[in-house]
Amino acid sequence: MNAIAVTEIQSFVYGLRTDFNDVCSDDISFEKEAGFALQILRENEYLSKAAAAFPSNLRDAIVNVAGFGVSLNPAKKQAYLIPRNKGGATKVYLDISYMGMLDIATKSGCIDWAQAKCVHENDNYINNGLSIQPTHKYNPFDKERGAFVGVYVCARLPSCDVLTHEVPAAKIWDIAERSESYKAYKKDNHKKTPWVTDFDEMAKKTCIKQAAKTWPRIDKLDHVINYLNTEGNEGLQFGEYKDTSDAGKCPVDLVAIESVICSMQTDADCLALWRQNSQKLNKWPQEKDEFRNAIAARREFLNKQTIDQGAKNGK
Repeated sequence: MNAIAVTEIQSFVYGLRTDFNDVCSDDISFEKEAGFALQILRENEYLSKAAAAFPSNLRDAIVNVAGFGVSLNPAKKQAYLIPRNKGGATKVYLDISYMGMLDIATKSGCIDWAQAKCVHENDNYINNGLSIQPTHKYNPFDKERGAFVGVYVCARLPSCDVLTHEVPAAKIWDIAERSESYKAYKKDNHKKTPWVTDFDEMAKKTCIKQAAKTWPRIDKLDHVINYLNTEGNEGLQFGEYKDTSDAGKCPVDLVAIESVICSMQTDADCLALWRQNSQKLNKWPQEKDEFRNAIAARREFLNKQTIDQGAKNGK
């Protein structure tokens, strides 16, 4: 699609009505979302120029608002139009916040509710087990909570079970290091990255992406996560893991394999993954224990699901 003049953006946006309504699966008003989009563009000259230069990206971003069932309403804090440099060109992308992801999950019936929080070294945090909410006491107004040590998301499933997923700071930073925007920032700190400007948001989104693999699968949430990792240019890939057997490195990428574990749907799959990778970790006892515990937690979760389903079928 050819570039358009900045003055033509309004007519271009309102011309997306049919495309928007064709994919709209929720009670979302095109008029309202078009108005929010134009308000965002008017208030950001840099974003407007990116939209005019690559209108097809602006189209995709606005149509995805309808497809994903989120809103650009600033009061809801679900989604934003943002400029990102990809392939040497600045284009408009739709960014879904962690609040937007949780709203999608709850509206789809995937979970009843969830909350994500960052933990700092001066907080009082106690892990009470996989299926019990953690104890997290802190003063939200205290400016001296200490360094970031991790993030967790706690969600209640429709079955009334509660699942808690935790990610320590080291893993969050390892994932950030693999983000293209963060790599660019490290080379030139004049370049912006949400890993610096909105770190808590990115940490929570990362945790939610991993936790979602243990929730009932919902296509819409899966599509959102895939979009953010690829077309959204966040650069966070969780679907695969690599064998990094270079000297001095753990031969299994535990950050990535954790998400693989969370996607396992049977006990047999868990055991097969354990057999495939456990021997590689013989010289890495701490990492092997971490891998073993993750496998055990997933097997426990799957076993509980089987028992609960059996009880329901027996009624």
